[in-house]
Amino acid sequence: MLGPIFNALTGLRNASQRLQNSANNVANINTAGFKKSDVNSVELKSGGTRVSDISRSNTQGSLIPTGNPLDLAIDGNGFFQVTNPNGGTSFTRSGSFKQDGAGNIVDASGNALVPAINIPGNNTGISVDANGQFSAQVGGQPEVSGQITLANFQNPSGLTAAGGNLFNESAASGAPVAGNPGAGGLGTQCVPAFSKVPTSTSPRRSSIRS
Repeated sequence: MLGPIFNALTGLRNASQRLQNSANNVANINTAGFKKSDVNSVELKSGGTRVSDISRSNTQGSLIPTGNPLDLAIDGNGFFQVTNPNGGTSFTRSGSFKQDGAGNIVDASGNALVPAINIPGNNTGISVDANGQFSAQVGGQPEVSGQITLANFQNPSGLTAAGGNLFNESAASGAPVAGNPGAGGLGTQCVPAFSKVPTSTSPRRSSIRS
């Protein structure tokens, strides 16, 4: 008697978690750099099932030009490095960057790029090349302002979600290995563009996505 009830309860709990996960995927369908997640289940010897883990897809999305020189995308492996509110370094695939009031390049939440890049206030234009080098037009001449470095992990799926499209290093992910775009298996910098959220429910859009 208890067996069928237990099976039904575990099935209901799994279905609830899958529904919550699907709702989160759909809610973030237009979030730059968001990667969908999947709920994985295993069968129990006593009957029924339980959620074993929630895996994240690291599939490369398609790249969509935006015309904004600070909308960046990674074509291939790697993560942008940014400071986090705790003073450490977090990692993200979201390439929606901007300048803060002091000319520093920051993400949409105001977290500064690592290593820091500062753009002179008297510039008349900003460009980023495929190798991640920032240049600013100052006095009619290009002036190098900084270099983006990307980080990759032995197991990117093992990164811990930190909220705000940020991820933190974990024992499962391994330590970050940083380098310039295109070096050591890291992806290349594609600018100005975003990669789309790689989910089958994503509508085709012409706006920015990473």
